Amino acid sequence: MKNLLYKEFRLSLMPINLLFLLSPLLVLIPGYPYAVSFIYLPIGLIQMFNLGRENNEIYYSALLPVRKNSFVKSRFLLVIGLQVADLLLTIPCLYLNGALKIINYAGLEANWALEGLGLIMFGLFNVIFLTMFYKTGVKSGIPFLLAFSIMLIVGESLDLVFSFVKPFPSLLDTTIFQINWAQGAVFASGLLIYILLTLASYLLSIQEAEKIEI
Repeated sequence: MKNLLYKEFRLSLMPINLLFLLSPLLVLIPGYPYAVSFIYLPIGLIQMFNLGRENNEIYYSALLPVRKNSFVKSRFLLVIGLQVADLLLTIPCLYLNGALKIINYAGLEANWALEGLGLIMFGLFNVIFLTMFYKTGVKSGIPFLLAFSIMLIVGESLDLVFSFVKPFPSLLDTTIFQINWAQGAVFASGLLIYILLTLASYLLSIQEAEKIEI
């Protein structure tokens, strides 16, 4: 597994994946729908999967003396690592937003509830895109469009509900320095949803990858 992870970082990880780790800085823009900051990382991920497809990555990985589920696991670890890095880099930006007293009229404030929303969006992307991709190991277009559309629609819908539908605004329209049970509840729910959806995606992807004919 160590060698497969090394392969992922050296051959699969692209500069655009690292560039989109700057997207958390978007929460410093006044009047910006902060939930949108989470959509850029998946755009980089699809480029990584397309690169692997063009390089016949599935075929050459299958020639290695490892089980198919091992190279699926290594790719999952890379995807999860990038998502966790994005969420961790968002945290200091949330505190900087609070310190600068930036007011957001376009959606959810920069607090722990926003982190929970990001977790939900990433979880949805994983369970749809990754599961569908490993049905074939090569077709990424439709899985990405479906996953991206659903994560964007659900993310923005929840953002609007949390921001404008009572009683959520009175509970969540606070800075990260004013953390309360509502922020914690949304974050904890998002974390649980992310873990469950990503785990389900991993288990289903392994099953699908075993069926791929090389």
